[in-house]
Amino acid sequence: MSGESALSSGSPSGRGGPLVWAVLMVVVTGLAVACCLWIVWADVSAFEDLNTRFFTGINLSIPVLGWVVLAVVGYRRYPRWWWRWGLVVPLFVAVTVLMTWFEISGRIGWAVSRGDMHRAGVVCGAGDSPPSGSSYNREKVGVYEFYDVERLPDGGCHFRLSRDYPVVRNGFVYLPNEELREGVRGHTYYLPLGDDWYFYEFTE
Repeated sequence: MSGESALSSGSPSGRGGPLVWAVLMVVVTGLAVACCLWIVWADVSAFEDLNTRFFTGINLSIPVLGWVVLAVVGYRRYPRWWWRWGLVVPLFVAVTVLMTWFEISGRIGWAVSRGDMHRAGVVCGAGDSPPSGSSYNREKVGVYEFYDVERLPDGGCHFRLSRDYPVVRNGFVYLPNEELREGVRGHTYYLPLGDDWYFYEFTE
């Protein structure tokens, strides 16, 4: 009698059923949240990381599918506990999509690193770095890790992200003596960040 009342009330201790459901829900929720946080951090530390979004998004589909199954079971059999766990995954997924779609993650990383990046750009452009054609190796500035930092002939500086090395397709460029660049130029997309800074990505 006590077991039946516990089960009908949605308690996680009744006959072990709700407890098993709760444990499985915690597991798939934890995996889904971990994937979401990894996508956000990838964009924070690289401004925009399409490869991580793609492959982690595929991995995210596995716990999300498990969550869907468990959410249906929980909604039917354990409604009291469903409301406690059932909304965590869609909330994290929705926030992650919004943060990547509107470049919020990338902007957070830039805001955190902006001061360090500007100091590095000024020093680099002033000539205290190797000339064009040579570079540092594995330079870390703020939250970013760069494959190399290269001084440009016009006093600017090129920061190539180490993500996806050796196929380095994006990074930052400091161009204090050039006109505004925005959108696609040649095979490169430029996103102005203010104060003569740009995020760039090769479009080929």
